[in-house]
Amino acid sequence: TAEPENLDQITAAFRTFLGLSAGERRDMGRRGRKYVIAHFSREGITARLEALMQEVIAHGK
Repeated sequence: TAEPENLDQITAAFRTFLGLSAGERRDMGRRGRKYVIAHFSREGITARLEALMQEVIAHGK
C-alpha cells in the first residue's frame, strides 16, 4: 500500500507489482475484482445495509 501523496511509496509499490509474475498479477486482479463486487456492487451494499438495519432494529437504536 502507499499513501496517495507519497511518491516514494507509490514508486516502491509499483516496482513490487512489476516484480510479480503474470500469475501473481492475475491472482491480484481476481482478488481485487472479488473485493469490489463484495463491497461496492448493488448486491453487496444492499446486504450490508440490510444487516445494519436489522442490527439497529434488534437493539432499538
